[in-house]
Amino acid sequence: ARPEIYVIFFLRYIGITIYTFFQTLRERQYRPLDIVKGQLLMAITFPVYIKASLCALFGYKGRFVVTPKGSSAALPLRDLWAQLMLAALSFSAVVWGINRLIYEREPIAALIVNMVWCLYHFMILSSVFYFNDPEGKIIV
Repeated sequence: ARPEIYVIFFLRYIGITIYTFFQTLRERQYRPLDIVKGQLLMAITFPVYIKASLCALFGYKGRFVVTPKGSSAALPLRDLWAQLMLAALSFSAVVWGINRLIYEREPIAALIVNMVWCLYHFMILSSVFYFNDPEGKIIV
């Protein structure tokens, strides 16, 4: 679709959807930060949902495993490969888009829209570092 059509229709739709979601949760006394954290956590747990969907699609009955209670430890980065790989690809797409803007300057609006979405997904996927810190001490 042309970027103008995309902006006219999709951005209004997504804006109304997000506004309705946040307003509903606000009426239930959720704080805005809790809502944002919940959204980020749902977005970065996509590998679990993909695995469950594939198991259901192929008729494989998974096992139920009780998670240990008490203190938790940070996951090793190799266990977060899907999130980190997609974050790196999203960032690479932003860099590639900047390169195309500098050297080609052809579809400016389409490039900017795609770069914004890639940057948005990069920021969401990068939140995996925030949630992987069990003690709440982010080490930079």
